[in-house]
Parts: sequence; structure tokens; C-alpha cells
Amino acid sequence: MRSTFSLRPASLLRSVCSLCSVLSLRSVLSLRSIFSLRRDASRRPSALLRHLAFAATLFVGATSPASAGPSPTPATDLVARFDALVAGSLPGSLDLDGIRHSGPGSEGHASPKRLDITSKLDVGVTFPGEVEALMYVGRLDGQPAVVTRAGSRLDVSVSGADGIRVAGFVAGGDEVSHFLAPAAPNDGPFVDEVVQPVTERADRSRRASGDIDPPASGRFEIHIFTHDDVEPYLSREQIHAGYVSWWLADMLTTTAPFIRLHVNFHAPIHGVTNIPYRYARALVDWTHVAQRWAESEDIAFYGTHQNKFVLLTLVEPVPGVTGIAWQEGNAALASVGGRYRIVAHELGHLFGAQHGDAEVRFKGGWWCESNMYPSTSSFRSNCYGYTRANQRRIRAHLVEGRRWNDEPNRGPAVIGR
Repeated sequence: MRSTFSLRPASLLRSVCSLCSVLSLRSVLSLRSIFSLRRDASRRPSALLRHLAFAATLFVGATSPASAGPSPTPATDLVARFDALVAGSLPGSLDLDGIRHSGPGSEGHASPKRLDITSKLDVGVTFPGEVEALMYVGRLDGQPAVVTRAGSRLDVSVSGADGIRVAGFVAGGDEVSHFLAPAAPNDGPFVDEVVQPVTERADRSRRASGDIDPPASGRFEIHIFTHDDVEPYLSREQIHAGYVSWWLADMLTTTAPFIRLHVNFHAPIHGVTNIPYRYARALVDWTHVAQRWAESEDIAFYGTHQNKFVLLTLVEPVPGVTGIAWQEGNAALASVGGRYRIVAHELGHLFGAQHGDAEVRFKGGWWCESNMYPSTSSFRSNCYGYTRANQRRIRAHLVEGRRWNDEPNRGPAVIGR
């Protein structure tokens, strides 16, 4: 027997209005279809019943305390809590329970529970649009971490045997994304060849003759340009968090805590970030491009060791080479397709570090390679720093300037494979 159903429109409206008083806006919007059914309720009783049953479910869920489970803490709350934390006295801690995690870097890893902020880094970082970043050092679940706060983003970089893991929070979202800068794409040599080797005896003679830059004063500027072919794959914030932030933390806490550093990430510039590369003279041509750009911006290029210019490319800047730089010079090329420490490696050359003073250490129960080690192996991890000998070289460069006079603006080119 077919059942019959009838409902007066006024009764229907009263029922719906009573629901509206307790439902959220989203729930109310989901009931719009009920009103569209009011005029033909007698012809479509089964559809109306289904919608009323769904509305009743929402009503119960909205009013029943027993149905409310633990809700994830929105990332926007975490960002706001972080800002409030660092605005006060440090050290301090944040509870990360309830944050939702996503992204390729999250597989096989437990969600972090606690973020400890130890201190603020005295460093300047600027992203396109004059977005200034603040940096902090601390720990994520007990592991050393570097935190970058810029615009609406909060990025936490943690060093590990498999690379730099970045947990990225965005204000207004409800989850944290993950990004991994891998330790090494494959095993193999990463040998820098000094094209024009200069002996220590020659170094001493240059110092004796006074052919070095005057003692440094003020701050050191690093200008990082991202080639246009990198744009679809990595943001500048990801590049900073995965390739640069940990290097800055080491420089300012261990290698050279007495200097002032400022890193500038530049937006795409026609004639600068879209130049051809992957040929033998790529570094020479990039040096000329960087020089012209610096002059157009009234930034010193020649006669100073305090300004460095790095172009990051997607693939090898020179065939078979993932990085190339002038030893104690001002210009370098590095590929984000190489080891994640490739930026630290090439910047090390610009600041005077050499392969001959690199080493493999036994640290934390395993072997690791210092930043300037000339080969890479997936068997070993990264030490995330320079050796004491290379630290001394970097400090000498920072204080005294370059030691080369073969070229007026740079030392010999060194390449990495």
C-alpha cells in the first residue's frame, strides 16, 4: 500500500526556522533545497522527508555535546600563538597536538608534538614585495630546528640524515604542509677543481704586499636569484627553508657570530632570471649579468667582498656540474637539483672555504660530511657545518677580504660535479 503524506507550508517553515536558530551558517545554507521543495511538497514527499531527516541530523550534531570530538587546532591559531610567544620573553614552547599534517614529507614520520623556541637570530631576510622575515632557533620534538616567520607563513626546518624536512604553516589554513630537501639525489663525486691553484706561499705574499680588501665594516649582503625554470617547482620560501635557513643559523651561531648578514630573495627579472645556462662559460656570463644588475641598483660589485650574487637553477648550470663559484669571489651558480647543501657549499667558496679542509666525521653515532666535502654518499649524512679549518678561512675572508690578485674582482673558478 502506498502511503500518503501531506504537510502544511506554515508548519514546514516553523520547523525550519527553529533549526536555523541553532545551526551554523554552513548548515543553514545546506537547507536551501528544503525551501525549493516547499511549493511542491505534495508531489515530492519522499525527497522532502530525506532533506528533513538530514536537517534533523545536523540539528542533533549541532546541539549534542556528546557528538563533539577533538577538533584539529587550526594553523592560523598556531601562527597567532607563535607570534604571541616570540613577542614575549624567550625561551618558550608551543604545543602542536591536533595539527593536521599533509604532504609528501609526512609519510612514515610521526606528527610533531612540541616546538621550543630558544632565541632569535640577528639576521635579515627579505622576500619579493619587501616581505621581511624573522628567524629563530629552537627544537622540534628535541631535534635542532630553525624557524622562519614571513608574511602569512611559518616554516620550521629540521635537519636529518635524509635531508632538511620543512613543516610549513600558513595563517588561515587548518593543516601543515611538508617539504623535503633531499640529502643527495645519488652517490658520486662532487669534486671542485681549482682552475688556477694558488699556494699558501703565494697567499702569504699577497697579504704581505697588502693586496687584500680593507677590513670589513657594516653588513654582508647575499642576493639570491631563482631562475624562471625553478618557479613551477619551488617557492622562494621553500628554497629558503630547505637550502638557506640552516646555513644562516650555523653561520650566525658557530662560524661567524660577529657579522651581520642580510639575504635578499629577488622576484623574476627579465634578462637576469631567464638567462641561458648549461654551457662552459655560464659562470662568466652570469658574473657579467650580476654586475650589470648590481650597477643598475647602485650596489657595489667590484672592489668589495661584502656582496654575493647567486643564481639558483633547476638543472646543472654547467654540464656535469651542480654548482660553480669563484673562489672568494662574488658570483656563483647552484642547482636545486643537486644536494640540498649545494647552496652552503658554493657560498662557502665565495667566503673562502676550500675542499682541502673538509672532512668526514663520526658524529651522533654515524658518519657525516662537512659542507665542503668534495663527494657525496647516501651512506653518510651531513654534518651541517664547516670544519674548524674552513671556519678560520671564512672568518679571515669576512674580516680581511679576498686574497686573490689574479683577477681584479674574483679568484679562480671552482666547479662541483
